[in-house]
Amino acid sequence: MTPWPLALTLLGACVATLTDLRTRTIPNWLTLPLLAFALATHALERGVWGLSLALLGSLVCFLPVYFLFTRHALGGGDVKLFAAFGALVGPRDGLELELTAFVLVTLFVLVTSVWSGRLLRLLVASWRASLHLLRPARFPPPEAGAESVELPMGLAILCAVLALAARSVS
Repeated sequence: MTPWPLALTLLGACVATLTDLRTRTIPNWLTLPLLAFALATHALERGVWGLSLALLGSLVCFLPVYFLFTRHALGGGDVKLFAAFGALVGPRDGLELELTAFVLVTLFVLVTSVWSGRLLRLLVASWRASLHLLRPARFPPPEAGAESVELPMGLAILCAVLALAARSVS
């Protein structure tokens, strides 16, 4: 992989983290131009093959997080950011980035829950919410006021991009 996609992914992750921490959103003015730039640049650089690979990366990274978005478990800015990153770095590295970000945000949630003494309540609420995500017709949605932790994904995404960059340069 040429270095520009990873550098642009890192820059995008930094901006996304700042806006996510400040406003709890990742704005369209960041995600949509990143996606368009990735598609156009890969098409210019490698022709139809580059465009196809960028589209595949975008789609492969979009679908899993879109499922979470439709279940109100993830914000739309996160979905578009992952799609843009998939277009930039390709399907394999994009999925690795997604998986790493989700593992990290899970660890962040567990640490903050242990710190605040709410781990058991969170685990029970998460179990019930997971059952509802998998089979909404059979399991009721989580109760209003159920234990939950909302953390901005931006920081976990930035850490995942840094891990991908560290792996790429070694």
